[in-house]
Order: sequence, then C-alpha cells, then structure tokens
Amino acid sequence: MVITRTFDKEDEADDDNNSDTLPDFDYNAIFVSSCAELAGTTIVILILDRVGRVKSQVFSLLVGGFSVFYLCIVQDENISSDGGDGSRRFVLITVAFFARMSAMIGTSVMWIATVEVLPTSLRSTGHAVANSFGRIGAFVAPYIVAESSTPIHKVGLSMLIMHLVAAFAAWQLPETTGIGLG
Repeated sequence: MVITRTFDKEDEADDDNNSDTLPDFDYNAIFVSSCAELAGTTIVILILDRVGRVKSQVFSLLVGGFSVFYLCIVQDENISSDGGDGSRRFVLITVAFFARMSAMIGTSVMWIATVEVLPTSLRSTGHAVANSFGRIGAFVAPYIVAESSTPIHKVGLSMLIMHLVAAFAAWQLPETTGIGLG
C-alpha cells in the first residue's frame, strides 16, 4: 500500500478541492515494482541453500524495512520536481522494486523454514493464528497506510520497526541448511 501511495500522481491541491475524484496512479511504476516478486522468488530458488535460511531471511527483512522507510521519507519530502530528467522517479521505482523483492524473499524463506523447524500440529495452529492476524491487518492497514491524514513518515517508521522486530525474531531461529529432516 505504501508503494501504491508513493506512485499516486494526484496533486495535494486536488485532494482539498475534489474529494470525489478517483486517484490517478503511475501504473507503469506499480507494474515494474510488482515484477520484483518474480525476481524475489527466483533469487530464493538460486541462493537459499548457499546462504542459509536465517541469513537470507534477516537480510531481506532489513532491506525491505529500510526500503519502505526510505520510500516514506522521500514521499514525505514532497519534492514535486526532479529536474525533468526522471531521476527521482527512477530512484523511487528502484527502491520500491527492492522493497517488494525483499518482502517476497523474506516470506518465501519463512514458509520454507517453518516446515523444517516446527511440527505439523504447531504449524497448523500457527498458520491459523497468522491467517487471523493477517485478516485483521488487511482490515486495519487501509486506515493507517492509505489514509491521507496519517503522516507517511509515521507509517514508514512503524513499518521499519515491524521489520526490525521480525528480523530479530528470525535471527533467533535455528539454521536448518544442510540438516536432514526426520
């Protein structure tokens, strides 16, 4: 949602005057950043057994957290012009790409690591709890992230803190690379 909010082309002045207008998004930028999920999946397939589950998950969570935080800070600066050369747009798309790619790497590794570390009964209960929290988060997130009255730098800071906590939790997991299951 932060990426979508970043690439909203609607002017701040239009928000005050026309509250009934639909937002105008930079769909090309959103599409390019969405392709990061394919890149993230490919990277996981190629590096997971070489780097390890814990290191790849912690690294991806840190990169993702700082990327989202950077997107929010840059958007909060409200720089309307990049000198006409498109450099600001390129930087935003690149950072959004890394944020989505890192999120994909982190979640993919999480799904692999839980199977290797936890027994089935605990995993199924954990997935049920995670699913319920995910639904609650999906309900609450638009009010926090997409709501224009919430300062975007506060959204970025909260996302960074969540990523740091998740990276710390992932760092506590045992490394299962090269260990036989069963």
